[in-house]
Amino acid sequence: MSVKILFSDKLHFHERNFKSLIEVVSNNKFDVEYNTEYQDWMSLYGDYSDKYGSLQSYNSLLSVLAKSELYNYNVRGLNVYEIAKAELLAYIIPIKELYKLDLSDNDDDLFNFIFDNYHYELCLNMSAAVFWLDFWYGKILLNKKKYTHIFVFSGSNIYAKALIKTCQCTISRCFVTESSLTGNDFYIEEKLSHIANNSDLKLLSVRNKHLTALSEDERPYNTKIKAINKLNLSKNKNVLQPYSELKDIEFSNNNSTVVILGQVVNDYSVIETKLGYLSSISIYKKLIDDILINTNLNVIFKAHPWEEKKTNCLFDITYYEISKYIKKFDDVMLSRIKIVKDFDIDMIFSISKHAIVINSQSGLEAASHGIKPITLGSPFYGDFGFTTDVKNIDKISNILNTSNGSLSIDEYDSYENYITIYLEKHLYSVNPSGRSKILREIFSPYHIIPLVVKKEPKKIIEKEITSEIDFKDKVSLLGLSSEINELTTTTQLKNGILYFFTDFEKFKKKIKNRL
Repeated sequence: MSVKILFSDKLHFHERNFKSLIEVVSNNKFDVEYNTEYQDWMSLYGDYSDKYGSLQSYNSLLSVLAKSELYNYNVRGLNVYEIAKAELLAYIIPIKELYKLDLSDNDDDLFNFIFDNYHYELCLNMSAAVFWLDFWYGKILLNKKKYTHIFVFSGSNIYAKALIKTCQCTISRCFVTESSLTGNDFYIEEKLSHIANNSDLKLLSVRNKHLTALSEDERPYNTKIKAINKLNLSKNKNVLQPYSELKDIEFSNNNSTVVILGQVVNDYSVIETKLGYLSSISIYKKLIDDILINTNLNVIFKAHPWEEKKTNCLFDITYYEISKYIKKFDDVMLSRIKIVKDFDIDMIFSISKHAIVINSQSGLEAASHGIKPITLGSPFYGDFGFTTDVKNIDKISNILNTSNGSLSIDEYDSYENYITIYLEKHLYSVNPSGRSKILREIFSPYHIIPLVVKKEPKKIIEKEITSEIDFKDKVSLLGLSSEINELTTTTQLKNGILYFFTDFEKFKKKIKNRL
């Protein structure tokens, strides 16, 4: 079968992001198509007000629906709200200042709140979802050209989610891609869902597969060193570590320190994860209260430096909100907390005993410093033996008061194993080594096992007696059968008489068995 590839867009799929992937499809002269239609729609992040004219026909239908009808509205069996939800939240959380509210992320409660307060934005984003579902349906299902491989970026934006959902109805293989914390490696996962905090590396079967591959390496220790070097040399495109001075984060007391690592308020890894609260800022406030009141630890809150550059955020929301929030504390408590943004994270780890994250990849960086990260949002690296995974925020202070915060030797070994299978086995490098891996794992044809067709039973036709010889043969066989039966009966009778006189107990057993 010839390879026919569709890339969802050219906005993300280029050599800067996916160098080795682009080189593979170019060098092998595959039939490649980059979708370039409606590319300006792909970076709107929930603000479709300028596209109202194009969406008016969809919007006029959706805007008159009752609450329950809109919530359950489907197109070709696909729920439209679910497709629109993540991008809608990425827009209204910062723009409409939902981060200031202690809203639950319960599906029903959240929809009811949005319907009652932001009906226009809700209907417009759902209209965009229907628009993209129709577009991809025509592009993929109605098109005579049948794609073998479809590549989607991230899977959280409306256009990407709609494409993934459309792929459910095809035989095309759907691959979701994303960049990684190293800047030199990226994800390619064959799946039908988003990838933000949802990597297949969460799955036990995938972890075991990679661990088996690692154990079969000729030099597994060298493979671990490669992974650690990758992490040490990482160059996250969104974050550059600035020059920092230790004196700026030192406290006047001798208490130990816990660092809380903030994430961008409308980051998809937060939005796509059930946390109990819609806003990550609500979680940070509760953490700070709990730690300052119920422990003697100092607190460093590190806001994400990329937030002010993130679409829809406009400014460093989390840094500003937390800085404003802590003003309620007295001077004694204020002396135990510092809020930073552009600060060398390695320097912070060097003076910290504990680290708390929602599901940030910085939890992996904390572990590299020997700190056992406390996680609140089921990160993709959780439950592997080097994290403390917590569901209830109220338990944090007890954990901080009763644990030393450090990884044991076995736990650090688990961390090294994880970082190795993550960076060396699961991700794909932008370098030449990534090309051979992509060709082998993504584009090598499956070994197709032919389907065996079950044979229908044949009707057996009894042979007719057509001659005197056949008739005599059958009679003689019947006679022989009768003789055998008679002989068997006679023999049984003789044996019974014999046992009656010589072994009465055996005779009774025989009679009992016959009955």
